[in-house]
Amino acid sequence: MKAQTRSAWMRSFYKLSLSAAIFFLLSTGFTASTSGQEASQSITVGNARITGVPEDWTHHHVVFSDPGTEADALKNGTYSEWRAIVNDPRYILQQLKRRHSAQGPAAEGVARLEEQFRTTEATRVEELAAEAAVSPEWRRIVGRLTPPIKNDWSMILGPSATVGAGNYPAKFSFFPNATPNCGNTATPDFVVYNTSALGTTTQASIVAYDNLYSSCPATLQSVPSVYWAFNTSGAVKTSPVLSLTGSQVLFVQTPSSGSAQLVLLSWAATPAGRSVTGKVTSGTNGFTISTGTLTSMDVGAVMTGTGIPAGDTIATVTGTGITGTLVANATITTGASGEALAISADAGSPAAPTLVSAGSYSGCAIPCMTTLTFAGSGTRADNFSSPYYDYSHDTLYVGDASGGLHKFQPVLNGTPTEIGSPWASLGSTAVTSPVYDETTGDVYAGDASGFLYSVNAAGTVVKSVQVANSPGIVDSPLVDLSAGQIYAFVPQDFNSTNSSTSPCASLNSGNKTICNGVVQLPAAFTATTDFTESVFGVGTTNTLYIGTFDNSYETSGTGNIYATGATGANDPKLMETPVNASGFNGVACQSGTGLPTGGSVLQCSTSIVTMTNAAVAGAPVIEILNGSTDRIFTGVAGSSNFSTAPTGCANGNACIFSWTSTSTIAANTNPSAGLVLAGGPSGIIIDNTSSLGGTSQVYCGTLGTSGHCTTSGTLTTGGCAVQSAQSGL
Repeated sequence: MKAQTRSAWMRSFYKLSLSAAIFFLLSTGFTASTSGQEASQSITVGNARITGVPEDWTHHHVVFSDPGTEADALKNGTYSEWRAIVNDPRYILQQLKRRHSAQGPAAEGVARLEEQFRTTEATRVEELAAEAAVSPEWRRIVGRLTPPIKNDWSMILGPSATVGAGNYPAKFSFFPNATPNCGNTATPDFVVYNTSALGTTTQASIVAYDNLYSSCPATLQSVPSVYWAFNTSGAVKTSPVLSLTGSQVLFVQTPSSGSAQLVLLSWAATPAGRSVTGKVTSGTNGFTISTGTLTSMDVGAVMTGTGIPAGDTIATVTGTGITGTLVANATITTGASGEALAISADAGSPAAPTLVSAGSYSGCAIPCMTTLTFAGSGTRADNFSSPYYDYSHDTLYVGDASGGLHKFQPVLNGTPTEIGSPWASLGSTAVTSPVYDETTGDVYAGDASGFLYSVNAAGTVVKSVQVANSPGIVDSPLVDLSAGQIYAFVPQDFNSTNSSTSPCASLNSGNKTICNGVVQLPAAFTATTDFTESVFGVGTTNTLYIGTFDNSYETSGTGNIYATGATGANDPKLMETPVNASGFNGVACQSGTGLPTGGSVLQCSTSIVTMTNAAVAGAPVIEILNGSTDRIFTGVAGSSNFSTAPTGCANGNACIFSWTSTSTIAANTNPSAGLVLAGGPSGIIIDNTSSLGGTSQVYCGTLGTSGHCTTSGTLTTGGCAVQSAQSGL
């Protein structure tokens, strides 16, 4: 290579990300490994040690706008609150995910990790420049670093399985700006899905997948592979959460009878499932089953038998479930009569973890689990309150359908114990998922009667003014712990006494009417504190789920909330609400007389675009800053309808959508991309911000249970676990 040409190429290549360089090194067989270095990376936050990144529903309901510096806190007299924020593991996890610097004692650790990543990048590029020469093959590999936009995978959870509306998967990753870990590593990244179906020998209660990314090696493992699947003898109808190390999963299940149970699960990878009889042929990857059958739920499970390479996974199941293919070729031909083929646990053949008492749970032989039945009079059901785990104090909070708020402490570091029967009684109607405030020790939740609640460490309950009519507050509030502000999303506000001058009256032929919107209260609210509201439109019978702050707000304290609201015809639409650290930041469209009872000011949100003409619910809204691009995601459960349909979602389909935001999204902006999902999406989580092929993803489940899941094949219909690219779905 001529020196000038090589120099120009090297300058260009230096712009590649760390992940891109790693991809090349793996693709060309470069053997230098930093797995030991990555395994040793950690950050200590208070009494918690962060070695990876759990991502679950809680990380989208608790956010931290810029807390400022220590000097700012001392000057403002808010040092104790500042110290609590910067020592909250969720604050550090947020900064790591967003690649932002941190304040407080862990700031040096966050900066050290970032510097390690940058140093590793520079070192690897230098090594690569010395080892490799520009060639057609090299250019072909580099070209694969930005793969085409596609739905990466869709796996069946079961014939009647679904994550459920407003529920989220949970994902555990190594640090999101490091190398994503594939299934061939000792500690792979994995994602967990509840199924909402009663666990049986043929239906998992909860499933996890690994080997998640399209850039992962597919020499033995399919993309994805089944990491584990368990029947816990209950239906997991709400979102699971992860321990800080990812080694344990915490969730609530509904057993076949009786009250809901908190389940603590210490999982083990690829537990045994079942056996069939079949044969393979040397040099080919096909198999034939003679005794027993397979289903689409077996795709991604490990098959073990003579001549099958260790760790080989099922790639396809065809015909009537008696034929299919493996990822790798067999090395020996099985005899004509076949032999026993073992299949690891999967969604259709789950393992049963050993059930132990609470006192025996710590240190039990994995896979194992314990259950704690909700305390309280009568049957304590739970259909929509997900558990919130406080990493710092080993405490878990969850609501029930009878107005109870349950507290468990300890949870993972001792004998799991429930405190109280229950710990607090908020009312008599269903309680939302709770949120814990590290700065005050308070827990916040809403209920189906339309009230917000604050419960302090002693269990004392403060009940707000009523902010919503029936069906009340369904989703957990959005809380900015740095600003001390709480936001709840209400389909029907407490606006029945409004005059004909109300903003909703103008949308209802001049007649007074209730509205749907987002209400705000300070975290230190009392029983008489007035709320403020940003109105979306006339009240709706649709469920309103949580919105999200944009990156501008999270970094500067001034920006927007994006949420799905509804028009007078119950049509979901994307709404934009200006906010700052003090609350709503737009122009009041009503104040003074005619306000709703308990309200002080009404602001009117901006309608970006109506997503469908059908009376269906919109999905929770979520945001991620990836590089310099701020992406907003949501979806609808019914027929989409845009003036210009986005790529990937023709009008008339239930889909997930994405928009790109700068400081705002202009009115009438259609989504930039979409993806058809049967019945629409569940809650959405987001993983890495890496440029390695197939690693910057979104994860959700389908709400429909009668479709096919593309990766699993067409043999079985049901609800799907879905992964798709952030950059365009």
